[in-house]
Amino acid sequence: SFLYTYVRMDQRGQDLTIVVTDLAQGDPDLYVSTIYEHPSKQNHTWKSETIGADAITIAANDPDACSNCIYYISVFAFTDTHVSITATWGRAASLIDGVPRGGFVAKH
Repeated sequence: SFLYTYVRMDQRGQDLTIVVTDLAQGDPDLYVSTIYEHPSKQNHTWKSETIGADAITIAANDPDACSNCIYYISVFAFTDTHVSITATWGRAASLIDGVPRGGFVAKH
């Protein structure tokens, strides 16, 4: 199943990096969008589907990047797992209220 969260980007001219780290053995995948509130395998703007930790860096000059907006994030795992999600830009680290989020993703 999917775990959903978001990050409010309020910095102009900054690259945004989102990282999901598997804290168990679930092999989570990462999907991000500024359009879809619940990004999925089919509906996303950016994705990372590697084995192990996944990361997406959205360059400030990416044509789909934005500032003063919301980046919607979803994490999908093939088996039950625990994850850590962080979003960073510039020198600040933030996700929702500046706190890295962890969660549980149930097997799909």
